[in-house]
Amino acid sequence: MQAQNLCDNPAGQGFTITPPGNKICVGQTITVKPNNTAEKGVNYSFDYSKSGVPTNLTVSRTSPAYTTPGSYTILQIGTAGAGATNTCAVIQVVNTPPINFQFRTCPNRLVTLDFTLDAEARKYDQVVIDWGDGSKDTKTPAALASSLSHTYANGSTRAVSVYGVYTGACTGQPTSQPVTPNTNATQDIPLVTKLDVQEGKLVLTYQASTGATIELLQKDPSGAYQPVSQTANGSGELSVAADTKQVQCFKLRSKDACGNGVESAEVCSLSPTAKAESQMNVVTWDPYAGTGVVRLYRIYSNGSPVGVTTSSTSFTDSPINCGQKYCYSIEATIGQTTVNSAPVCVTGINTTPPDPPRNTQVSVLDNGQPELFALPPATGGLPQYTVQILRSGSPSGPFAPVAELKNTLRYQDDKANTNEQSYCYQMVYLGTCGLQSKPTNPVCTVWLSSQAADVLNWTPDSPFALGPVGHYTLRIQDTVQTSNNIDKDVGLNTAYAPDVDLLTIQTVRFQVIAVSADGKESRSNYFILRQNPKINTPTAFTPGDANGINDTFEAKGLFWEKFEMTIFNRWGEAIYNTTDRKQGWDGNVNGQPAPAGNYVYRIEIEDLTGQRSVKTGSVLLIR
Repeated sequence: MQAQNLCDNPAGQGFTITPPGNKICVGQTITVKPNNTAEKGVNYSFDYSKSGVPTNLTVSRTSPAYTTPGSYTILQIGTAGAGATNTCAVIQVVNTPPINFQFRTCPNRLVTLDFTLDAEARKYDQVVIDWGDGSKDTKTPAALASSLSHTYANGSTRAVSVYGVYTGACTGQPTSQPVTPNTNATQDIPLVTKLDVQEGKLVLTYQASTGATIELLQKDPSGAYQPVSQTANGSGELSVAADTKQVQCFKLRSKDACGNGVESAEVCSLSPTAKAESQMNVVTWDPYAGTGVVRLYRIYSNGSPVGVTTSSTSFTDSPINCGQKYCYSIEATIGQTTVNSAPVCVTGINTTPPDPPRNTQVSVLDNGQPELFALPPATGGLPQYTVQILRSGSPSGPFAPVAELKNTLRYQDDKANTNEQSYCYQMVYLGTCGLQSKPTNPVCTVWLSSQAADVLNWTPDSPFALGPVGHYTLRIQDTVQTSNNIDKDVGLNTAYAPDVDLLTIQTVRFQVIAVSADGKESRSNYFILRQNPKINTPTAFTPGDANGINDTFEAKGLFWEKFEMTIFNRWGEAIYNTTDRKQGWDGNVNGQPAPAGNYVYRIEIEDLTGQRSVKTGSVLLIR
């Protein structure tokens, strides 16, 4: 059988509780005061279990401290008059959790608190915020779902204290934090320092206040700025995928800790275009669409700077190489911001043929090879080029290719024999993209020969592309006595008969020097005129006739010095020998006159060129 609950039929005068309101905080005690002070034998149970007479009765009117939150029944039991009497009351013991909060300091000394209330904290009747400067705010827990702000008079550090209150009962544990207000008048405006357009995306590098929340805004087709899903804290870098072929504009919005926002200046990308024209590329772009004035545009080609402009939005790159790829990018400087475009590429073209090489000239070298040389074209010349060499036997052609030169305008023809004929040449400058110059005017080597006895002839065709020969100089060289050189101005004659005086020179080398009107020279091949040595002997001599005429047998002649003469009798015996060309045979043998009759001689000489020759014959000795 269940014990009786003594609170079911209360009787007696009852009691009051201090503190009033039947609500206390954990750790507190209560004090009871009977309403009828005449009652005797009164006992109290401060935690009645509602079952029978408790065993924890006490005469004390002050309870022990309540350490556990919950609902507690207070039982008053005693006697009055005819019998026992009892009265009950219920009290609530509640927790006193701290109120958790964080603060944010914002410009103009504004401080905002954000609260985190758990289920126990929401049981408070009110929450008190002591701002530490003499100001307090009292709010219900429900009101703290939103932030709470307060503006301080100065930047002094204060202690902000927050605690919960049970109205008329008790207060909770206070939570305190020191706060130093931000005295800046405004928050820092974010600065975009660089906007790079990369493949398929744009990258913004920026500076912002530490702790600021940065949001990226992009201009939509209507001109309004809309947030994109890019945020960051403090300074850093943001990237966004976009159509890089179109101009894109952005802003950064910086929100301070209190949710107040400021926006950066508008920054926009650049989207250049490049067009290939003959021997040049034209790069254009729209004027900068963002905030601020462009200090300069710098143009890059294949990563290297090629030009600068302060206001123009076009650039012409010239000259360019046909067939070469050029990639251009634009760098704009606007205040502290640099905007770099993505590269735009184009392949160079050329529809204008190059000029032919200039001042073509040909001359024969000492080794007999023709050497052709010229100056670069007046226009259309290239750092890397090819020249085609054409050759013919006459200036009227036909000309056929014989060689291609790389990056040079000088050519030696080792297949030509300038002693046999004249050679005429043309040059063709080969440009890029299959373009080539017209052929140069023909230039021809001077061919020196002898087409008739005792006459020198040379070809009249000019070795100078700029015009005809101004005059000819004939150079005459003694190949033995090399100091005996003679230059003869022969005007515009193309034939020459050597002087009689030259017949005393065994070997003569001739060369024609063609001289242009402006003093340039072109040399012909060498032509050598060589005379054989001459040996003259008498057919008879008369030694011993005392007339002093034809008394000795002597050899005379030209173009020799070394000499040996031997005389033989009819039996082939050598009867006389000498190496002195000035000494002849006097007709004696061993000091005795030789008999009259025919004798055989052998004469061997070495000429001025070192060649040997022999002459034999017979001579009649007459007595």
